[in-house]
Amino acid sequence: GVATLGLPDSAGVQPQECVYVADGENGELSAAAGLGMRSILVRNAARDHSKEMFREAREWPGESIEALSELPDRLASESHP
Repeated sequence: GVATLGLPDSAGVQPQECVYVADGENGELSAAAGLGMRSILVRNAARDHSKEMFREAREWPGESIEALSELPDRLASESHP
């Protein structure tokens, strides 16, 4: 979660070299993006149109994937918003 956002600094890498993948709970995607990380939302098809969907997930303007299995191809892509 958000507590791990300090990891890039302690690992000796720049935030721009990191990718943060999350479900949009607790505002962590926005926090990671604000630090300069590439942030990718994992959508939950079961919740996408329900009241239970996390607010950040509903309003997330950035990259998203439907399943973690899509992540390797997405990461291999150099073109991202």
